[in-house]
Amino acid sequence: MFQTVTLGLFTLDTLLVGGVTLAVAVLGKALGVVLGATVTDVSRAETVCLAIGLNARGAMEFVVAALGLVIGIFTPTIYAVIVLVAIVTSVMTPPLLRRALAHLPDDVPS
Repeated sequence: MFQTVTLGLFTLDTLLVGGVTLAVAVLGKALGVVLGATVTDVSRAETVCLAIGLNARGAMEFVVAALGLVIGIFTPTIYAVIVLVAIVTSVMTPPLLRRALAHLPDDVPS
């Protein structure tokens, strides 16, 4: 009735692929923000906050991973890596953003 799936998440190769995927996901999103900020007058602290905030866009990764698994492009292991990267980027964003927001100047008029 139920099938078991061995994902092999804790092999060295899978951890390496997961780490590289995580790095590409985080750096790719940050690079997009930095490139966009270069043509504006956004400060460095604001750019960091925007880059960190954009990091939590994991919903699209879930959709792409599920679609890739269904049509046979992704193996169950790659699917699991993509889902874990989406979860890690979503979980790491709030504490990082809280720290980054603390460095913004408090310029709200009273």
